[in-house]
Amino acid sequence: VKTTGAPLVKNAEVIDVFQDEKLGADKKSVAMRLTYQRPDRTPTQEEVTETRNKINNVLEKSLLAQIRK
Repeated sequence: VKTTGAPLVKNAEVIDVFQDEKLGADKKSVAMRLTYQRPDRTPTQEEVTETRNKINNVLEKSLLAQIRK
């Protein structure tokens, strides 16, 4: 996530993992906290949204993740 979100994502951490039969076999829900930061100014909402979408696309393709929207 940090690599895909670079240089805007300064930190990415998993804050919760939930597994239950209701999710399905071998599935889990993972919550992450991302810190967006630029050294020269505050990132714009457009930059954050573009970076988040790029991260979501990589997770969907590489891990077959289903992103809640």
